[in-house]
Amino acid sequence: MPDGWVRFWFEGNRYFEFVSGPNDWLKVLKAYGETGYKTAEELRRAKRCDSALPHLHKFGFAIECSGEETLGEWADKNGMNLDLLRYSPAPEDTVLVLEEEA
Repeated sequence: MPDGWVRFWFEGNRYFEFVSGPNDWLKVLKAYGETGYKTAEELRRAKRCDSALPHLHKFGFAIECSGEETLGEWADKNGMNLDLLRYSPAPEDTVLVLEEEA
């Protein structure tokens, strides 16, 4: 895992698996952003699943994800700046890259 990144599970209709680093977060953004379904800010509002095992950090939009803490709050506490990553649709033969805001 990249330094400073804490692995978490994302539970949603379009993406449901571990997010182990920035490239996986980019996959989440792509899965939700391609159709304009959710923006990065909306994804940050995904709720914690309090019924998950204590060592499993699980966030999402599923019915069981109704905790008080949001993914954005948790990520900020853990030094994971999810806002630095954004997805822009590109032709299929284009390699997606991470971008940092200036």
